[in-house]
Amino acid sequence: MTTRTADTDVPRRRARRGEGDRLREDILQATIGLLAETGDLDAVSIRAVAKRVGVTPPSIYLHFPDKQSLLDAACEPVFADLARYFAEACHGVSSPLERLGLMGVAYVQFALDNREPFRIVFMSRCESDTIMSMTPADLEAQTAFGPVIQTVVEAQQAGLLGAGNAREVAMRLWIGVHGVASLLISKPYFPWPPIEQLVNDFVCMVGLGLLVQTRVPGSAADKFATMLADLPVVESASPAGNVPKSAS
Repeated sequence: MTTRTADTDVPRRRARRGEGDRLREDILQATIGLLAETGDLDAVSIRAVAKRVGVTPPSIYLHFPDKQSLLDAACEPVFADLARYFAEACHGVSSPLERLGLMGVAYVQFALDNREPFRIVFMSRCESDTIMSMTPADLEAQTAFGPVIQTVVEAQQAGLLGAGNAREVAMRLWIGVHGVASLLISKPYFPWPPIEQLVNDFVCMVGLGLLVQTRVPGSAADKFATMLADLPVVESASPAGNVPKSAS
């Protein structure tokens, strides 16, 4: 018995006993392909995936109980790939504060190298039961975000960051670098400065902000006042960027 795909009308041989894992992988690859092509979670239906694989919709339900479970499974490799970027960026680096900076750069680089998967997972509306019911403990155990939290803890233990909720500190870092990544992807035509310089400067700025936020007591206004009091005064440049005056 065979089923036919409506796209090519090529029959797909019915899987033999023990080949269920292969069909599951084909379903996941088809889902990822449709997500990349359409960029729309709503456009990826069970029927569309079945059509792409060359099976009937009931065959999909043998492996995934519903569409959301299928989407969750298709997106899991993205988190694993991001964790790999983090690990490679931080390899051999002992300072936890430096590792946090490298993770920030790696996050943006991952987004630029994997624009469609990144946009689908991190920039699309998500109503996954798994995500919606995630607890702080689940977040800390998560493949990609867990190492960031652990690195914040190490920086706190070393006295490089002030005491506080490590998960919340990690979220602040994520919010910052995610904004850069999202803008670079959604507005690629904008006249950005050199990307490497932009990312490194911003991660440095976020890092300095974390240092002040976690180590200087008081309100935001107090933190700025304390920080500014210790900074040297720098002569301001002219609005034109110190362009020499023209001869009269």
